[in-house]
Amino acid sequence: MTGTRNDAARTPAEVQDAQLRSVRDTSTVWLWEQDEEFRFTSDLRGRDQMPDDGSIIGRRRWEIAGNMPLRGTWDDHRRCLEARLPFRDFEFRVGRGTGVRYISTTGVPVYAPDGRFTGYRGTAMDVTDLKNAQEDAQKAQSLLKLAARLGRVGAWTIEVPGNLVEWSGDFLWLEGFGSDALATIDRALALIRRRHRAAVRQALTACAQAGTPFDMEVRVVAAPRTAMWMRLIGEAVHAPDGTIKRIQGAAQDITASKNDRERLRRMGEQLAAANADLAHRVRARTRELEMVNTELRGFAHALAHDLKAPISAVQGFSGALENALAAN
Repeated sequence: MTGTRNDAARTPAEVQDAQLRSVRDTSTVWLWEQDEEFRFTSDLRGRDQMPDDGSIIGRRRWEIAGNMPLRGTWDDHRRCLEARLPFRDFEFRVGRGTGVRYISTTGVPVYAPDGRFTGYRGTAMDVTDLKNAQEDAQKAQSLLKLAARLGRVGAWTIEVPGNLVEWSGDFLWLEGFGSDALATIDRALALIRRRHRAAVRQALTACAQAGTPFDMEVRVVAAPRTAMWMRLIGEAVHAPDGTIKRIQGAAQDITASKNDRERLRRMGEQLAAANADLAHRVRARTRELEMVNTELRGFAHALAHDLKAPISAVQGFSGALENALAAN
């Protein structure tokens, strides 16, 4: 028979080696072995997972330049190995800067048939993409928390059925609620002013049954003698079969903006009243001036009438005197 031999013609060692290489070339993890002094004796990984800094054979994990545990120290890891303890998902960083990679490895101690410790055997996996995604998610979560605190916004969900309510912890702390203050719908509704409570219950029912979204402003009593305004937004979340499995939404403390709007409304009302009063006073003053002008016109007419006869007499006497003087 020519070509490669089939498994039946191979020795057990050759079959095992072929299987290991098959795993190496097709798996996302790689296999490694260490001797009793924790030096690598085997490092089987795929071509796209070859080390950038050369072979690690003959070296201990902590002797490789640039390696750094993500939790604990290399001394902690050495103590674990010296105690012959298995370890799982031990994560460390390889390299620095833009070329940094993150590795997660798992290993178990290996013993010879006579019970003698011969080293460790295990697997490793490059989890750089996962770590980068986790870091991005943590950054996004931090920014979201900051935005939620700045906007005084909290998220909530209600399971259907069950009516159990879950709130974001930061929002409960920010508004001074206890951890169990809003644990159920009844407890949450009990904090809403009675004149708004029926409308909220009706909106929740419509959303749970028909998927109708809602957006409303309600008055809430957070603590004794402490009231606030909240904006409640909710929408239904459907299961794959189309049924509604929960309601999710957000609540925002709009007390400050509500108070600002109320102050603006009052200022508007006061300004409108002041304008109306000013207009009334202008009209009244205008009427007074018109009456004064009318009286002045009447006085001027009467004065002209009263002075007309004396002036005519004076003019007549002046004319006669002029004629007499001319004759003499």
